[in-house]
Amino acid sequence: MKVHHFERLTGCQQRIIDPFLKWEELGEFPLVILTEGGLRTDEAKQRELYQLGKSMAKTLKETSHGRGMAGDVGFAKVIKNIVVGIYTEELDGDEYLRRADIFVDFMRKLGLVIGDDWKKQFSSKRILVNGVWRMSRGGDTPHVNLPGWQSLPFPPVTVPPYIKAKEA
Repeated sequence: MKVHHFERLTGCQQRIIDPFLKWEELGEFPLVILTEGGLRTDEAKQRELYQLGKSMAKTLKETSHGRGMAGDVGFAKVIKNIVVGIYTEELDGDEYLRRADIFVDFMRKLGLVIGDDWKKQFSSKRILVNGVWRMSRGGDTPHVNLPGWQSLPFPPVTVPPYIKAKEA
């Protein structure tokens, strides 16, 4: 399994689900769809994510997640098909960056916008990677969304629950 917790994309537009199906087929390493990583419908939860610095959007209308047009992922550490953690830049350094680059290239080729494209919205910070201080990539790298999501109606049109192709 290359994409864990597909159910977290329930309610998302098919156009955001399809790239993850393609990753399931062709991706180089496992991903996990993060909690709150698909369609968001709870304004209070969105405000909380904003206040915690986990989202740049204060309201659902301001985020592609509020229209089911985004997916947030972690680069999964998997043992015997069970996600036991995710790679982070701070702890895994170059391996995280290698995976981020592969994921970003793959999703861009499918026409998605990558959170990393918004580096200017995030402050860079110095981090210690393999004993060397350097600047963090910044940005929202494990976030992908469809271009033009702002033009879709809000709240979004109801999308039928996702049924994983292999299970159908």
